[in-house]
Parts: sequence; structure tokens; C-alpha cells
Amino acid sequence: MFAFSFFASNCAFAYEFVQASTEIPKKDKTTVNYVDDQKPIQGSVLEDSKFPDRKEFAIPNIFDAMLIKRIEETNAAEAAAQKTNPAPAKKEITIDSKELEYFDDTGELEAAGNVVINSGPDNTVTSDRAVYDKNSNIIKLFGNVILRRGENVASGEYMVIDLNEENALMDAPTIAVGPLIRIRAQEAYAYTDRFEAVNGSVELAKKIEMCLKSSRFNSYDKMLIQDEDVSFDLKKERLSSYKIKAKEIIIEPKKDHDSLILKNADLYYKKLKVVTLGSLELFSDKEMNYTEVNVPIDVGSLDDFGTYFGMGYIFKLPTGASLKVSPALVYDHEIGIGVLGSLKTKRLTLDAAWATSSENLILDGEYKIIGPLRAEFGRHAYKDEWFLGSNRAGHIAQLVYDDSYRVKDLDANFRHRITAGYASDYVAKHQEDNNYGTMRLRWQSELSKNLFKVSNKEQDMSLEMGIFGQTAATVYGTGETTALVRGGPWIHSRVKNWKSNIAYAFGGFHGKSPFEFDEYTYGKSSFSIDESLMLTKHLSIGYRGTISPLKDNSDNDLFTENRFYVIAGPDDIKVAFSYDTIRENAYLDFMFLLGTDNTGITYEKLTIKDPDKLRKKEPGFMKDWQYRKIKVPENL
Repeated sequence: MFAFSFFASNCAFAYEFVQASTEIPKKDKTTVNYVDDQKPIQGSVLEDSKFPDRKEFAIPNIFDAMLIKRIEETNAAEAAAQKTNPAPAKKEITIDSKELEYFDDTGELEAAGNVVINSGPDNTVTSDRAVYDKNSNIIKLFGNVILRRGENVASGEYMVIDLNEENALMDAPTIAVGPLIRIRAQEAYAYTDRFEAVNGSVELAKKIEMCLKSSRFNSYDKMLIQDEDVSFDLKKERLSSYKIKAKEIIIEPKKDHDSLILKNADLYYKKLKVVTLGSLELFSDKEMNYTEVNVPIDVGSLDDFGTYFGMGYIFKLPTGASLKVSPALVYDHEIGIGVLGSLKTKRLTLDAAWATSSENLILDGEYKIIGPLRAEFGRHAYKDEWFLGSNRAGHIAQLVYDDSYRVKDLDANFRHRITAGYASDYVAKHQEDNNYGTMRLRWQSELSKNLFKVSNKEQDMSLEMGIFGQTAATVYGTGETTALVRGGPWIHSRVKNWKSNIAYAFGGFHGKSPFEFDEYTYGKSSFSIDESLMLTKHLSIGYRGTISPLKDNSDNDLFTENRFYVIAGPDDIKVAFSYDTIRENAYLDFMFLLGTDNTGITYEKLTIKDPDKLRKKEPGFMKDWQYRKIKVPENL
């Protein structure tokens, strides 16, 4: 939705084409190149005043003298301005067609048969026929009109470009923005500063999951939603059961953000209006590193913080950042007042929460450095430690390198994770008391191989089996060390609406961590279970847990992971809820799946302001870092 600059700029493109045309030969049926060599038209000059021959009768006209002086001053100022800011050089325009003819009596240039107008390697206009009227200064294009600017394409049967008003009109256009987005309209207008479309629709070629999180911090692991391509048939009307109807859609670039606003939007099921969405704004930074939705509600629950409900607002900050602040009511054995905040930049994500009921400040942050390298930090926040689980430290700040490779010779996948930093243990009441901390260096790795896979499309069933091996080694600043080696089989299966992922791991663990939060909790053997079942078209349930049958973990518990979740709603709008009994955390998310087979977005008016400024920002100092990545051989 953020790449429409090609359309509006075609006015300027066509304007250059006409200005570049000079004398046109008659009945020239070959390719003709036109280069601008016209000179500016000068203003009229006053006739010299006539005075008598005798000097004593020569009475100059003071008004003529003032007017001549003003013209001279104006010409001098224009010459100085032209010298300071010279006009940009005209581009060479190439017109190629089977037939090219100029009619002197009507002042029209007509090109027919595979007309191609080119102003550069990425800027072309093609049609079956084109007519330029020199008297009216209007270009008309007929039949299979296609405008290409880079990867973006607009197509229609008729287009007119008015060079006097510097705008263009295309009748019933279909606009392709990259490989993903299609926009249809009854009419589309292109101006120098905006693009407008009337009575149309927006379609997406893939399912796009837009998650509107009502809870801050780490969200639960949702059921995987597979992307499915949608074949575009421009001659065929697509069926739409669910539809979002908006009075107006506005796409507007700011200095550091690009914004999309749906005004007076309603959600319909067939002809029944389900809910009024009102005004909804989506925006991202210029590089689209993140997308934020201005959803005011914050709902959730955090261990040692409480259950909270808040209403917030998102502020757009310089350099493409955004800040959401939500005052909230919090209940943790007593009712308190708190505040939640979320800061997002190109590389930084930071969530924070504090309430009077718990007096516990929670921080959770991540900074993307380059490629697989990032920095993590937090206070009283759960951090994902891969197959060692999600653990909560008092304070933690560490560098994380996480990458995976394909081992071609073994036909297997290899992944490893290295962390290095500082951590302290968790104390619930007063973190500043007895908060022992030290350095920690950890390496984790996994090698996984698929042994076989079978499927039956008619029965809608599949089975996949493999084996894996995992290792982990940790060194603490105190000199203490721990080591883990484990492995086992895994099975992935699906029978119609039931999906199952089961893995069994057995091995050995050596050493003891100086931190309570960092203890290994899964024992010598454990079963990992991930089950999901679609009960009906609109309701799915799931469970994820880890069972330690020998209860030889640090807590002597049978269940070391225990999470339930429910996803409800139609195909395109889902409400998802999960509860983690181990960490006592609840999460609530709303998901919109745009681009599915039965969803459409229609509008009465779509406006794109300053399209040339969309997704344009000067590259930063890290633009060349991509060339410094280390290449790992495929036969690792």
C-alpha cells in the first residue's frame, strides 16, 4: 500500500514528453527521438517613445520610463534565479510504433500499433494507439494502456493526460503495486501532489496476518496460519462473504512514518453489518521494519504485576519511532493504578509496566544490531531461552547470536545460539535486596534430520518423522559451569482438522547454576506436546506442554510447561486467548487476516498524498553492513 509514486509521477512524465516535442515530420513511420531545444518565449517590449527633433521640446513620458525599468529589473532577477537554480535537463523521450503520423491541419500527432513511449529504463507507457493534440495540449491513449514505473503497473483501456492542469485520468484502472497488491477503481486521477481513486476495491495476493495485540510483552505462540496464494482473474468477480467498507481511505507519508487511515469503516457479513470500526489508523516507519495499529485497549495479566485493563494512545516520534502509553487499572490482591508503555523504532522494541498495587517495575527490550545478532535486556521479564524454556531473571542484559544453516551432506538442519552478558536472580518483593548477579556465557545447538514423510491428499492426512540432538554449555562469572546433552525422535502428524507435534528427549545434565531462575527444569527425560484441534470452522483449541515423567527436575513437578489457548472467530477475524499456568500469564490478541479468499476491502474514495515521498528515507550508516556477513559453506 506504500508504493504508488509511479502513478502520480506519470503526469510529470507525460509533461516532459510534450515539452520535448518540437517540429514533427509528416507521415514518418519510423522510431523518432525528440529532444527539447525550444527557447523560452520572451515578453513583449514597448515601442520606443517618439520625441521631437528639437531638444528643448523633448519631454520624456515618466510612466514609460518606470515600466521599462520594471521590465529590466524583472528580467535581471529571472536571469539571476536561472543561474542559481538552473532548470533540470530534459530527458530524451523515445516514441516507437508501427505508424507515426502528424496532421498539420489539426495539429495532432497520432501513433498506432504497439505504441511504446519511453523516458528511461524503468519508465514506459504502452498502448494500441496514442493521440497528442498540440492545440489543447492533451494526450489521449487508447486500448491496452499500461503504465510501468519500476515493478509497479497500472492498466486500463483509456487514459487522458491534461498537460495544462498537470493531471491524468484513467478509466476503470487496475493498479498492481508490486506482486502483492491490486487496486481497482471506476476512475483514477493523478495529480502532481496526490493520487485519487473513486469507488473501488483493494485486493491482496496472499494472506496477511495483521495482529492487533491487546497485551504488551511477549505474546503467546499462536496456531500457525499458512499463507495461500490467491490467483487474480481480472475478468472474474471474486466472491466476498466478509467485507470491510470504508467511506474513505487515506494514505499519507509523514517525515518519518507512512500512515494509512480507514475512515467510517464498517465490517459486513454478506449484507449484514456486524460492527462499526470507526476510524482506524495503521502506520509504519519508512523502511517498514514494523507496522503499528492504533488500538487503544490494553488487556492482559502478568505474574507479580496483576491483571490489567487500560486505554492508551500511540504517539509518532521522530526517526520513525512510535510510543504507546496506556494508563490502566491493575488488580494484584488489591486494586491499583498503573501505566504501560511500548516503544518501537527501526531496531528497538521496549515494553514497560508499573503499578501501585505491586510496586514492581517490569522492562522487556530487544535491539536488532545486524542480521542474526541482537541485544536483549529486561527486568522481571521472561526471556526465551529456546529449548531451555522461557525464564525470568531479576536483571538481564546480553548479546544474542542466533542463526541456522542447511547441512547439505547430511540432509539436515543445524541451528546454534550464543548468548553473553550479565544476569541477576529474581526476587519478587524487593529486587534491590539480595539481587546477586554475575556474568553468563551460553552456547546452544541443535541438529535435526527428517527421516521420512508420507501424505494422502484424498484423506487429508500427513505424517512426518525425524530425530534431533541438542547440546548446551554455560559458564558463569563465579567459575561454575553446566552442560546438557539430549536427543530423541519427533513426530509431526495431521489428520484433517487435528494437528499434533510430539517430541521425546532423553539425556544428561551436569553442574549447577548459581541462579534459581536458570535451573534446568525438564529432567533427564521429557515429552514435549503441541496439539491443536479445529472444532468448528470458527473455533479452535490448543495445548502446549512439557511432561517430566521422572519428576527429576528442580521443582519435582510432572508438568514443567502448561499452556492452553483458544482461537475463535470467522476466517478473517480472530480473537485469541491463552493462559500459561506455570508463569501465571494471560494474553489476549485480535487478528485480522487480510487477503483471504472471502474478504474484500471496498472504498468510496482513496487518496494517496505526496506519493513520491512514500517509503523514501536516506539510508543510515549501517547500509553497507549487509556485505560483511560471513558466508557459511553449504557442506558445513
